[in-house]
Amino acid sequence: MRCGELVPDELVAEVFRKTVQEATDRGELRPEVDLVLLDAYPRDVDQAKSVEADVTVERVFYLNARDEQILAGQRQIG
Repeated sequence: MRCGELVPDELVAEVFRKTVQEATDRGELRPEVDLVLLDAYPRDVDQAKSVEADVTVERVFYLNARDEQILAGQRQIG
């Protein structure tokens, strides 16, 4: 990451699984009833395939902003 490169898919999937398992073990997450919002992950088809055994996709949202300054908070709407 420090070199400006993406983290390997295997590592991202491992961190995801570990984080979910630890939260479940602590009682903070109940996978059978709780929903988890994933932002910018998975980024591509290979990543999606690597975690499809661990998650059930309920919905996918695609946000398309025409004005990136609004998203960055540099300009107000209206």
